[in-house]
Amino acid sequence: MRYMNDPLSKITSRCIGTHLGFPENQPITALDIKCHDGEPLLEMTKKAAQPHRYGIEENTYQARLAQSNGFDKVCRSDYKSQSKITNEVFSMVLANPIVDDRFTDELFRDFDPFKVPNFEAEERARIEAMAQQMEMIDFGDEGQTEEEIQKRKEEADRQLKKAIEDREIAFRRALFEQEKRTEQYRWDRFVLNFVSKYLMPGGILVFVTPKEFIDGQICFKLASSYEDVKIFRLEDEEYAEQRKCIIFAKKRRQANRDQDAARVLMQYRLTPYKEIPEISFQQTPMYQVPMSKPEWIENFRVGPITGDEVLGALGKSPLISKYVETYGSVLNNEAPQPPTQLHKGHVSLLLASGLLNGHIGTGPDQHLVKGSVIKMSKETTEEEESEDGTDVRIKEREFFNIGIKYLDRHGEFHRLL
Repeated sequence: MRYMNDPLSKITSRCIGTHLGFPENQPITALDIKCHDGEPLLEMTKKAAQPHRYGIEENTYQARLAQSNGFDKVCRSDYKSQSKITNEVFSMVLANPIVDDRFTDELFRDFDPFKVPNFEAEERARIEAMAQQMEMIDFGDEGQTEEEIQKRKEEADRQLKKAIEDREIAFRRALFEQEKRTEQYRWDRFVLNFVSKYLMPGGILVFVTPKEFIDGQICFKLASSYEDVKIFRLEDEEYAEQRKCIIFAKKRRQANRDQDAARVLMQYRLTPYKEIPEISFQQTPMYQVPMSKPEWIENFRVGPITGDEVLGALGKSPLISKYVETYGSVLNNEAPQPPTQLHKGHVSLLLASGLLNGHIGTGPDQHLVKGSVIKMSKETTEEEESEDGTDVRIKEREFFNIGIKYLDRHGEFHRLL
């Protein structure tokens, strides 16, 4: 027996791989959003001619194992972190999201709690028991006309039908309320949207989830973004208590809101686990994985950007060198330009600060500039009459004397300030 958040077993992964066909002598790219040591995806893609595997794993030791098992790149983070991945480039995606422990305790402590009760049998027994207690049931039809007997049967059928409808509405409403209450603890919906962005049109999705999680939102997303959706249950000996299912789907080239298909998929949640077909080895693949080159994956990062990635990006980017070349005050830049047009006040401040001292201009407009800012003080004397006579107060006021001079090409000095 395997625990809820254990990776798929080797035999199960190999069985899933028999459902997948791969292009001959062509590369494919595969992503596992929780790759562990890399064995599940490795077994699924063993028959691929040129597999390129990518993974996400927050455990450092497991990530190193996956890297050593032939993965092209493994991001040491979890799939809930910030990411930057090229859209629609992966041939196939394996998604086996983590299930919160609160679901394990609440949903899986009883065997198959989402099995739909037989409302008709229960309500029929309840109505008959109530009628017997109230002595409303007459086991004979003596003294009654055929019309009265028919009306009595129709009324009983109407009450039974109404009771069944009320029970079904209450049951589905309880399921909906539970979905809302537990929504903040679930990540499977996020994962399905997450991987759908990076799977290429025609790409194959392998989604692993408990039967109880195949709810309305999951089904509508599958029906709108995918086609040829098939659902299987896993082997009883390993996964009976978890009630995990494997969902195969092929991504549509264009999203299509198919409500009828979504309603069909929603019935799996209410189907007894034993009645869902069990996955088995296939002689002929059911799905064809499309070709995809690793060069198409321009970005693959999950988690915060590292210092090495920053330095590597700076080395590839011409932005800083172009900025320095265009706007920097370097010796080989004969005509530096500011990022934005300077106003008169900006130029005055630059001149006064001395940052523009030296040779400026070209041709007949060239000249030498000298700017200076000198701190000076000025004393003033104030006399004020008082009872003791005349008081003399000396006040000192500090100010800055700004001077800007330039020498033109004719050798004449000019003072701007």
